Amino acid sequence: MNEYIQKNDCAHYWTEYKSPWDSVKLNLNIQEIGYTDSKIISMESLGKHGRWGNTIFQYIYLRVFADIHNFKVETPNWLGQLFFKINAPPLPIRKDIVLLDNVSLIFRRSYPWSPGDYHRARSKSIINDRKGLPYVLNHPLLSPQMKRFITFTQFDIEGLFIINTRYYADFKEKIRGLFKLNDEMRKLCDEAVERLNKKGSKIIGVHLRKGDFRKISLIKHGFEFDAPIHWYTSWLDTIWSKFKDPVLLLCSDSPDIKRAFLKYKPITTADFASDIIDTLRMIKSVDKLEVNRDASFFLDWYLLTQCHAMAISNSTFSFSASMMNRKAKIFMRPCLTKKRLAQYAPWNSEPVLFPPREKYIFPWLRQEIKLSLMSQGYSILPLLIFYILIGYVSLLVLRIRACFKANGFLILCKEIMSREFYINLERKY
Repeated sequence: MNEYIQKNDCAHYWTEYKSPWDSVKLNLNIQEIGYTDSKIISMESLGKHGRWGNTIFQYIYLRVFADIHNFKVETPNWLGQLFFKINAPPLPIRKDIVLLDNVSLIFRRSYPWSPGDYHRARSKSIINDRKGLPYVLNHPLLSPQMKRFITFTQFDIEGLFIINTRYYADFKEKIRGLFKLNDEMRKLCDEAVERLNKKGSKIIGVHLRKGDFRKISLIKHGFEFDAPIHWYTSWLDTIWSKFKDPVLLLCSDSPDIKRAFLKYKPITTADFASDIIDTLRMIKSVDKLEVNRDASFFLDWYLLTQCHAMAISNSTFSFSASMMNRKAKIFMRPCLTKKRLAQYAPWNSEPVLFPPREKYIFPWLRQEIKLSLMSQGYSILPLLIFYILIGYVSLLVLRIRACFKANGFLILCKEIMSREFYINLERKY
């Protein structure tokens, strides 16, 4: 197997892990591990790595990769099949080769306190639990010129695949075509749009993700910064008069946020389409492992695609909606460096932004505290300090366990005596 890989020069773009579990007997022959004539790519984890916005990005990557390199697509059952005109064969058998996502920015910029290597741990699970062969994908491979590196004919891909949308710019219309509503959803969504248009001729959409972003935790990916409300109201002040008969559509997981926008008489989908939301709530995911269990969220997402101007959170939910939006000319999102909303290009941007990565704990904590106070005020400071202390102790325990499991007791003792063990965010085991 290794001779085959070296011969075909694929190690340049994906890397086989060299680790203590390499000696595990895979018991796979050349036909079973994907070197067949039928080219098939699957995504067994579709819908299981995050919520709706993440799922959209995963499906986009899967389909664009398959189209470029002439692969057939297989997916599990997922909610998108109930919304769109999607006809993909189900997963008949589990693929033995698994390509793990290492192209998403989140894998290089998040988990500053994670004590272990995610890809190493996941690779070990694939080898031991499913007797598979994991590889780490270090390049998107989204161009015809990369075909010579695609040496496998049947494999599964796993991960977030939240990559810079410039890779998709040449496929924009084809991607939008993937998400055409089926007849049932078209009827529901057209009814909602008709009701919304009666409220105003120009729809200004604002998406505010507050619920989980406002949770105080030392363990974060990094992108969950909660932008201050006044960034959005300041932007609305500058553009509101430029639109004739505007209406503010507010999409948020925190209904109480509506009070901050009373000046603009905001409406939510619950105000004019509660019956449609109830109908969507009856649409259930058939896969119990899919993160989104029903379709109650979908109307917010779809109506954002119909807005004439958008201001989003640092979230794939509203970013993916902006990619599907053909009407808007103005797209805004939070910018930490400018400390206000800034314009972005949906087809030439990183879907989620990250604060600067810090190597040591004190600059990182200062940054996290500053972001939390900026959005929620000084009233949360005592609670913030409490959770930081609890989180720091918990994370040291995780680090001790990871070091002991990976290196044994003697190395753990040496690490505990090291200053870097307590302050270096990039320490891995």
